[in-house]
Amino acid sequence: MAISKPSCFNLGYLPGGDKSIITRTDSTVTALNNAIRILSSNGIITVMAYPVIRAATWKQTRLKAGVNNWMIINLKSALFTVQKIKSLHQGFL
Repeated sequence: MAISKPSCFNLGYLPGGDKSIITRTDSTVTALNNAIRILSSNGIITVMAYPVIRAATWKQTRLKAGVNNWMIINLKSALFTVQKIKSLHQGFL
């Protein structure tokens, strides 16, 4: 099994991308589980989840809740540091 130091997830935004392609909760959680399984002891997993500018669709709300629940259940505070970072100049959105 390969050992990973970095794993990056970019959820919800692709400028000029095909809007019919969406991030799905089930495949995202599966990928996160796989990433954590091969993560080295000094590795990092980043999840960039962009806020929805306009009214969130049901699928976008479900994705955010699914990933948040996964982090709460699977990332024990003794082993992982979880941070939420918000851009101050985007606070009005």
